[in-house]
Amino acid sequence: MVERPLIVGRDFGRYRIVDHLGRGTVADVYEVTDRAGRHRALKVLTPLAMGDPEVRRGFEREWRVMRRIGHPNVPAVYFFGEIAGLLVCEMELVRGPTLAELLPPGHRLDEPDVVALGVSVARTLAGVHEARVVHRDVKPSNVLLAAGRPPVLFDFGLALDLDAVAADELVPDRVYGSPLYTSPEQALSGRPVGPRSDLYSLAATLYRAATGRAPFYGDRTEVLEAHVSAPPDPPSSHAPVSPAFDAVILRGLAKDPDERWPDGEAFAAALAALEPPERPSPARPSRLARWRQARRRRRVVRLPSSWPP
Repeated sequence: MVERPLIVGRDFGRYRIVDHLGRGTVADVYEVTDRAGRHRALKVLTPLAMGDPEVRRGFEREWRVMRRIGHPNVPAVYFFGEIAGLLVCEMELVRGPTLAELLPPGHRLDEPDVVALGVSVARTLAGVHEARVVHRDVKPSNVLLAAGRPPVLFDFGLALDLDAVAADELVPDRVYGSPLYTSPEQALSGRPVGPRSDLYSLAATLYRAATGRAPFYGDRTEVLEAHVSAPPDPPSSHAPVSPAFDAVILRGLAKDPDERWPDGEAFAAALAALEPPERPSPARPSRLARWRQARRRRRVVRLPSSWPP
């Protein structure tokens, strides 16, 4: 049976449904207005998901950790409860494409844009980790690029509350995170996961943004095994980025968490220290070279706006 979303234009408890923004594995997200006329995002568990105690616990954990984080680059949350037999979470409505939507397969950002993006998200992760939370699912589709504000990190549905690990029971043999961006310790079920796991996933996300491809490809098992044991190609083998950029990203992708950047602020500082890559003096290219350059430029995406400091 296909579960139908709530009807646009109808009331749902104290909210009016304005738009159906999307459906995930266990929840729908709507744009709503509250009784004061404020536009919010409302995440609503599906009826099927309501029957799964693990999903219900995870949904409540998502609300709890987002409320505790209280970071300007993480959506604010306002209400958690049950309406008409469904669990809901009311949160800040952030408009804009995700990084994944901005970058179709094969498309990439220029190095300075990747650096700016990485500095902002790394600092956001520093705040998340300071609140004793590990996101566990940092990836392009969980980074929102809203005009006039820094990138927003969202979807804490897999977040690990480090202050309640005993209550946050992990399901044996389950990989938490998305295979293309997950850390080696997440790929190896049962290994300890911590803040540096998120930094690995951020490095993989920036690799994708800079090169147009993830560090590893293959079927699910092959990708997870590659995260554990295969050295990634330097980003510069797939895109015109600087050796310094290579070094920063490859350290973020170290297999051993102790060999990665120690925290989000250190990762952000390393990215911020990168100077724009030196551009060689233009030589007269051949007709074939000019065609190849034009084709590559068509795959370079510009960010929608500059971010405030």
